[in-house]
Amino acid sequence: MRQQKKDTLIEKIKGFFKRKQKIRKPSFEESVQISPEKTKTVNIAIYESELQAIGVESTSCNTETGGDLFGIWNKQPIVYLATNTGPNSVREAAHFKLDVDYLIKLSDELNNKWGLRYFGDWHSHHRLGLETPSSGDKARLARIASKNNFNQMAEIIVTFPNDYHRNKQIDIHSYLYVAFPNAICTNISIAVIKGISPIREALLSSSSLAEQNLGSFSSFPIQQIVASIDSRRLINDPMNILLEHVGNRILSNALIELERYSSKKIEYYQKSFGHILVIPIDENTNVAFAIDKYWPYKVLQADWIDRSCGKAEEIPLPIDTASLINTKGMNDICSKIMKLKKT
Repeated sequence: MRQQKKDTLIEKIKGFFKRKQKIRKPSFEESVQISPEKTKTVNIAIYESELQAIGVESTSCNTETGGDLFGIWNKQPIVYLATNTGPNSVREAAHFKLDVDYLIKLSDELNNKWGLRYFGDWHSHHRLGLETPSSGDKARLARIASKNNFNQMAEIIVTFPNDYHRNKQIDIHSYLYVAFPNAICTNISIAVIKGISPIREALLSSSSLAEQNLGSFSSFPIQQIVASIDSRRLINDPMNILLEHVGNRILSNALIELERYSSKKIEYYQKSFGHILVIPIDENTNVAFAIDKYWPYKVLQADWIDRSCGKAEEIPLPIDTASLINTKGMNDICSKIMKLKKT
């Protein structure tokens, strides 16, 4: 049975035949919050992993700390990544100042590669106990909104209840800013998407943003976060939103990276099952990668293609880690293929 599947895939690459493939939708559902407050209209959705990341950073300091929120602002704005602040941030008992230079660099990278928009920031009011944005918070977001022509932005404030040392729970207070430049903010509920953000998974798999310690989020249990949750509303598939928004960008960036690595012009073909990338090795020999069209755009198979005789042969290499969101894995395979060619 396995050989039959391989033969079928070789034929797809060899002849670029079309076929139908069953759509596989990832399973997403809303989080059941441990201690929900009275529900309000949902304005922002966020992954559990990003709330956990906020939990890890906010509880790691005895002073105020914070970071930034990045996502796709659509009819249902979704936060796909909550980050920590940069190395030059200022953390004090009743004051926190972001590392602006780091934020600019990070924003450019996340926008250029992943198409994520800066949503706003999150920060803790560690000893103040203040649940609402301060006048300084409002003024800061108003300046950012004016500079970037944002109509709306978001802010998350973390506070610590009096019994925090006993139950280790933190409180999340979410706000939506509208009507800039007046910076009117409204307390909102959030929708929580179960599991790990695909952006965080992608960054982890490609060993990106090492300074963010992206894998540490799992050390903070989601059950220790208390927030205003609307458990009645079902979120439209956030993966589809991500694919529609950044799919072409990911493909384009992967092609640029592979061409830079191979120093060859790569042929690209879009097929019903996904994509075919063809890298020329010499006059007749090529390497063809069959790529799944669903996140994380995994390599389904790699084949030698000899156009002089129309022959295709599977390359016997492990491809489990290779995908378009992990071009390092793709480059590693290319390097191994080149070594096979020389032998």
